[in-house]
Amino acid sequence: MKLLILLKKELIDQIRDRRMILAALFMPAIIVPLLLVFMTLEPSMGETRSPVRVAIDAGSVGLQEIVRTSFTDPRFILSDVPTEVVRDGRADVGLESLPTDGETASFALHYDPARRVSELAYTRVHSVLQTHFAGAERRTDARSIRAAPIRSELENSSLLTLSLLLPVFLMVFSASTTMSSAVDLSAGEKERSTIETLLSTNISRSDIVAGKILAAFVVGITAVAALLTGMIISSWFFPGITGGVSLLGVVGLPSIFLIGVHMIVCVLLFASLGMATGLYAKSVKEGTVLTLPVIVLASALSSGLIGGDPYVFDPFLLAIPIANASFVIRSILYGSPDYSAFMQSVAVNSVCAAVFFFASSYLMNREAVISRS
Repeated sequence: MKLLILLKKELIDQIRDRRMILAALFMPAIIVPLLLVFMTLEPSMGETRSPVRVAIDAGSVGLQEIVRTSFTDPRFILSDVPTEVVRDGRADVGLESLPTDGETASFALHYDPARRVSELAYTRVHSVLQTHFAGAERRTDARSIRAAPIRSELENSSLLTLSLLLPVFLMVFSASTTMSSAVDLSAGEKERSTIETLLSTNISRSDIVAGKILAAFVVGITAVAALLTGMIISSWFFPGITGGVSLLGVVGLPSIFLIGVHMIVCVLLFASLGMATGLYAKSVKEGTVLTLPVIVLASALSSGLIGGDPYVFDPFLLAIPIANASFVIRSILYGSPDYSAFMQSVAVNSVCAAVFFFASSYLMNREAVISRS
């Protein structure tokens, strides 16, 4: 009986604050299904609206009409080296004529197995050409089409592993560590009743907010640096953890530095958001619950929504914080950083960080928010 009384008391304490119920129950119930729908639709949208791009050399020009009859508005790119055009993302597949020692002409069909769009284009083009030249021994225009992936199996496996996991790890660990620190620096001080002493000094409240956000930022960027360093060292000695090729084998140090620079803005966004959340919350516990959906959202935006082509940047997705950063990181891993997309992502995340900074300053100036418990 005493146990039931205690259980009732604890449950009442847990559900007394309606904001806790909103964050713990309704937000996950709404956010997760919406994200699953969005994650399911986005890649297919990106694939259907992009025309198939085929790189061809001079010896493969005769195959254009065969491919054209099976695709809607295909785009042909004339190049002496179709492999390079496919590798840098300007084409989905490449047709290259090969030297022949017999009567049957031979062609290589290049594709990138680490790109879903390229694999789909290869399957369709190869099927079209094979069907057209069926019974080639009885045709005067016989052709032999050979599959030619531009990456080795190990490179493909490592690139897919890193492009799917690294953005998620970066966003989740930076979000969790940064916002936890920001919540402790805001809601924690309110809970410990030490914020009143800080507010009694001659430091402006905006400066106090800025200092706390920078402190949380240092914690978050340290976690990012530790994660990248650990990935570099561990994959160097045990390349199997990243698919067979180390992180440095997939991308060089300049690209890793570029990823780190881009994460600076993301960590600032998490720090300012965590500060606003912590100042709004009554306690560290409530602040932690309120930041949990943000961490889940960051995980989803950095994983499922990057299923499209890393060489094709959707302007709509580039306008979504965190998702745009994941697009940029993925393009860097593929060796084709788009600097206009890089700057757009930095601008969007910086604006969001500024908005949450001003929200934090506003909350810090509200005595009703600071003094409530």
